[in-house]
This record gives sequence, C-alpha cells and structure tokens, in this order.
Amino acid sequence: MSQDAVSCDNPANDPLELACIQQLATAGLILKLVEEQEDNSADDPLYNVCVKQLATAGKVLKLVEDQKKKVEAELRKMSELKGQLNTKDVEANSYQHAICVLRRFAHEDEEKMKQTQEELLQRVEEVNDLQTLNQHLIVKERATNDESTEARKELIVSLAHFLDDQSDIRIKRLGEIDILPLQIAVQRKFTTAESFIEAARLCSLWQSKIENPEWHPFRIVGDTEILDEEDEALVDLQMEWGGEAYAAVVTALKEMNECNPSGRRITPELWNFAEGRRAIH
Repeated sequence: MSQDAVSCDNPANDPLELACIQQLATAGLILKLVEEQEDNSADDPLYNVCVKQLATAGKVLKLVEDQKKKVEAELRKMSELKGQLNTKDVEANSYQHAICVLRRFAHEDEEKMKQTQEELLQRVEEVNDLQTLNQHLIVKERATNDESTEARKELIVSLAHFLDDQSDIRIKRLGEIDILPLQIAVQRKFTTAESFIEAARLCSLWQSKIENPEWHPFRIVGDTEILDEEDEALVDLQMEWGGEAYAAVVTALKEMNECNPSGRRITPELWNFAEGRRAIH
C-alpha cells in the first residue's frame, strides 16, 4: 500500500496538518516566553510575528480539517458505492444462475413435451384403431342380428302352417292388444250389438297410442325401467273401463316396449301359451 493511500485512509497522518500543528505549538511557545519576559509584549516585533504566524497556521489548519472532512465523506461515499457494486454483482450472478437454471428446465420441459406429444399421438392412433374395430364389430353384430331375426321370422312363418288354436305352442303377436277384455268392459255400458263396435273402436284407439314412440309411460327406478302407473292416460283408462281393459293395454304396451321400444311395432313370436313364455330363446 502506498503512502498516499495511507494518508487517505487515515487523514490524521496528513503531513500538512502535522506541520501546522507543530508551527502552532512553536509560535505559542514563543509567545508565552515573550509574555513572561516583557510587560508590553504587544509592541515586540517577535510577538507580532508569532501572532501572525498563529493566525496563518490556524487558517491553514482549518482548511486542512475541512479538506479532511471532505476526504472522509468521499471515502464513505466510495465505500457505500463499493458495497452497492458488490450487491449488484451478487444479484447479477444470481440472475445469471437463474437464467441458466430456467434454460435447463426449459430444455428438459421441451423434451418432455415432445415425448408427451409423441405418446399422445400414439394413443390417438390406438383409439382410432379401436373405434374402427368397434364400428366393424357393430356392423357385423347388426348384420348377425338381422340374419337371426330373418331366420326367426321364417321359422315362425313355416311353423304357423302346422299349428292350430288348440296347440300349446302358437304364434303370439307381441304388442297387440287382446280385444276380448275390452269387449267385456264395453258390454257393461253398451248393448251386445253396440259393444262389438265400441270395443273395436277402443282397441284401435289404444293400439295406435301404444305404437306411438312419443308416448312413453315409463320411469327409471335405479337401473330398471318400470311402468308409470300414475300416467294420466292409463289412470283415465282404468277409471273409465275398469281393470280388465287396463290390464290388456298395459300387457301389450310392456310387450312392445320390451321387443321393439324404438320402432313400436307388433312382433310375431312363437309362444308357449301353457307356460306364458317364448317357445324358443
């Protein structure tokens, strides 16, 4: 470290300040000696010289002290700036490190995203393949069902020629209302001649109604679809024509909803009347 650096760091060691202090001490000592030897020291030339020297040295010393304060202030400012600079350097290093980390993460994320996209595309292709296969299976199932239905119809038509009304196994038209209970109900209100006409009219009316897909008097309970017994039309039917007519319509409605819920068409079926079930499954 140089001597100038020492003077700046420790202003009390300034040579100019030391010289002024020494000069003040010397002039003060001379003044003291003069005052002790002579009573009228103010007229002594040496005394006046010393007074002037003291005044000059005092001014110089004040200037030195002012300069010292300025130097100390500058040193403090430099120290603060140095501290701020160090802080900025630390922040800059932190930011640089953060940028490096973010770049590394971004690169890793980009790789992961690319891998995820590839896996997603692979899954999409697999799903598309499964959907295509499923469509083929649906088409094949429909074709098989259509073939089975046609074969069943042909079998029923063929057997119909060999069956009579006295056989336990006969053709039953599922979804068709049995007119006999309606005739019994109508006979309570009409004469015999009129009852056949009114029963036919009533049967035709309700047959058209149950074949209408927009009328769906059913409700879901859990996983089961059951008849909505509070349906307004069914309630009116039972109140006006009694339990026999109501049961005949409900039976045909349930059969049609089970066999052909969307189309609502009458379906011929080989039926075991003795056991009340289909003859073939």
